[in-house]
Amino acid sequence: MIVLCWNCPGLGNPRTVNALKDLITSYKPDILFLMETKALSYRMEFFGSFLHFDGCFSVNRQELREGLSLMWKSHVSVSVVGFSSNFIDSVVSEGNVQWRFTSYYGFSESQRRRQSWNLI
Repeated sequence: MIVLCWNCPGLGNPRTVNALKDLITSYKPDILFLMETKALSYRMEFFGSFLHFDGCFSVNRQELREGLSLMWKSHVSVSVVGFSSNFIDSVVSEGNVQWRFTSYYGFSESQRRRQSWNLI
């Protein structure tokens, strides 16, 4: 199973979209986690379909730089068990194999790093 995590600086930029498509073509991930999408969940669901992912769970941005999205292919089962503006916690199943995947994006401000660690 291949998992791709990428801090994309917003998906409104065509160069960002092209770079992401190139990464997906090269690595063929089963699961994709995007940080700093700067997009609302309905847009991420459309974008996930555009990238040929069958499942999508997104956390809407609350500030301009935020937004998280988790996407997956149909042969992978993903159940989201918790989320916040900093993480998406999920259980991934493929066949008889099951594992926990917590996709995380911490605060970038140095004064909030302790808060990031407390979330973990």
